[in-house]
Amino acid sequence: MKPVIPLLMCVCIAACSCNSDSPNIDNPSEEPGEPTRTAVHYASAVSVDGNFTVTEQQQASINSNNDMALQLLQRLAANDESTVFSPLSMSMALAFAADGASGQTRNEIMQVLGLDDSQPYAVATLCATIMQNTLQADTATRFNIANAFYLNSLKNFTMQQDYVDLLHSYYDADIETLDFSAPASLEHINAWGKRQTDGMIPAVLNELKAEAVAYLLNAIYMEGKWMYQFSEHSTNEGAFYTDSNRKRRATDSVKLMHQTKNMQYAETDKYQAVRLPYGNGTFGMTVLLPREGVSLKDMLKNLTATELRSIATTYGYELVDLTLPRFTTDVKTELNGHLQQMGINLAFNQDLATFDGIVNESELYISRIFQKARIEVAELGTKAAAITVIEMRETSCGPSLDPEPIYFTADHPFAYFITERTTGTIYFMGTYNGK
Repeated sequence: MKPVIPLLMCVCIAACSCNSDSPNIDNPSEEPGEPTRTAVHYASAVSVDGNFTVTEQQQASINSNNDMALQLLQRLAANDESTVFSPLSMSMALAFAADGASGQTRNEIMQVLGLDDSQPYAVATLCATIMQNTLQADTATRFNIANAFYLNSLKNFTMQQDYVDLLHSYYDADIETLDFSAPASLEHINAWGKRQTDGMIPAVLNELKAEAVAYLLNAIYMEGKWMYQFSEHSTNEGAFYTDSNRKRRATDSVKLMHQTKNMQYAETDKYQAVRLPYGNGTFGMTVLLPREGVSLKDMLKNLTATELRSIATTYGYELVDLTLPRFTTDVKTELNGHLQQMGINLAFNQDLATFDGIVNESELYISRIFQKARIEVAELGTKAAAITVIEMRETSCGPSLDPEPIYFTADHPFAYFITERTTGTIYFMGTYNGK
């Protein structure tokens, strides 16, 4: 079996313990017991100051995966509505699937994700390292990471042991066999997602398809307190405009938070950028605000992972008069079409897909992939969660302050990215358009 793919950006939720003998739960309880974490294969690489340590090859994979994420954000922002998305969660879920794929099916997934698959288990090792270090880097910023694989007992298939061992050892995945016709099974999966996202995503599935062979889930949850929190007394109602020219107001006013602080700041002819750190500064939110006359789409068009990462690693501090909306965004994103347009085709083709390493009795294809995500940005900090679901079926086969502050007034559409400081790994990203 081919080496597993690294889901480079993988922030999932508190992982359930998983037994390699794949327990059968035909009558699951609604609220399973508390999960335990037993990730085995990782290289602890958190330095004393909370920075991640990765190899040059791993950093190259992170950069490529981030570039893929930025290309996807351009697509998601095309409908002029607020969005939130975790590229980490999507990549992890696709890595799950690709771990059981071979040939061109696997190659397409790896190429689109931008991950290096040249060495055995390179992706799995990177993913395990990111998972472990995410949990250790900043005790003030809470991350939960979880993966799950649910097999339909009605199909009478058995999982290949190599695949079970790989998911268990590298991804700490919860692996279970469920009766997809039983209402309790749907309740069980949704209870897993609700628990792992601290209730932010109470139900990820509306139904279990009887024809589905398996559901692969990846979840990510984070709760971070701003290093420099906003005062609720400084939050006021204000106008939000539909574009950077500030000529047309959005329908409703928004709550605008305000503070003046010394913070990392960058600017180009297309945007202003500010980084708001959480906890000890390892993780932070970078906000990119288009300049007057520049649309959000144009600002995102040529943005690269290297450019985004440089804001956190090379730009200095300025005194910034910051105005930022308090907002909540809740989005469900169907991904089949986006991923096919980006180059993943065979995985969705029931005649040509080769996921031959998952179950013994049949080959599978991806019938559906979607993600539910939610973010809450407020005076004290940020809460964000995402769950990616893949449905599989059988194939037919610190410096001095300036005297004058720089004004950063986010009263028109902007983009934001929650990233890790040293590697630039994007955990969450999105756009806000006033509603």
